Amino acid sequence: MNWVKPILILFTFISLLATAEPADSIGVEKSNGQSFIIHKVDRGQTLFSISRMYKVKPADIYAFNPEAAPGLKLGMLIKIPSAQTLAKLPKKEQKQPETPFVPSTPKITGPVKKHKVEKGQGLYTIAKMYGASIAEVKMWNKLSSNELKLGQLLIVSNPDRTSTTEKQTIIKHLKTTHESHVTSGQQRLDTVQVRKRIVKEGAGDKSYESGIAEVNSQGLNDANYEALHESAAKGTYISIKNLANSQKVMVRVVGKLPHDLNPKIIIRISKKAQQRLATIDHQFAVEVSYLP
Repeated sequence: MNWVKPILILFTFISLLATAEPADSIGVEKSNGQSFIIHKVDRGQTLFSISRMYKVKPADIYAFNPEAAPGLKLGMLIKIPSAQTLAKLPKKEQKQPETPFVPSTPKITGPVKKHKVEKGQGLYTIAKMYGASIAEVKMWNKLSSNELKLGQLLIVSNPDRTSTTEKQTIIKHLKTTHESHVTSGQQRLDTVQVRKRIVKEGAGDKSYESGIAEVNSQGLNDANYEALHESAAKGTYISIKNLANSQKVMVRVVGKLPHDLNPKIIIRISKKAQQRLATIDHQFAVEVSYLP
């Protein structure tokens, strides 16, 4: 039986190795039934290398560390969720997108002007034709998005028969509420310039690009935070900043951007990403950053 004791010692040593934390971790934090390893970012480390070190997905780290979206910094402390914490999360758990703004519609009490949508026309063009705003046209037609169909019939004049004062109150309330949810047309797209630069960060380089983001479902799953990009590799996580309101979102590259687009368009994003960036525009000025 002399062999039993050495085997028990060896088994204990192997168990300790299996549960040992990487050298860069500085402790464990427990909160609300969840446990995390606290990791201090070292020189040259990236989100991908850290995720491999702890055997978790990059998306799992981002989920608990939204402040890491612009990029990791030397000495930054980030939470690494334990396997037990991840196992407790519902498989479909994710932050719900903000509810799209759908303004209330006044009752239609009389004849109104109507417009039939022609090829190439959008809400902005039609609204300007009749001296209305995009928000008003959407309100009059109970539209929850900017998408129009060819031949669609739109109400393009105020159908409300209330007094001028009441009408002004409705429009003022609509404008105030609308602006608290979304931004639109803060920068003329013809003034946007495409810029690209590489910044040295730690032991690696980080790419920064500015230009136009396009919202288009082609090639993307609108239920996820996804994007198409010209040069970033598939699987790359890109941080996008809406230059009109400074809202940010992290998206995952799932393919290449088509070559036949406006050269100022540097990224195509899903509708879910558009909602997080708090805009109703289908093209708007952005700055993106990622690790090439």
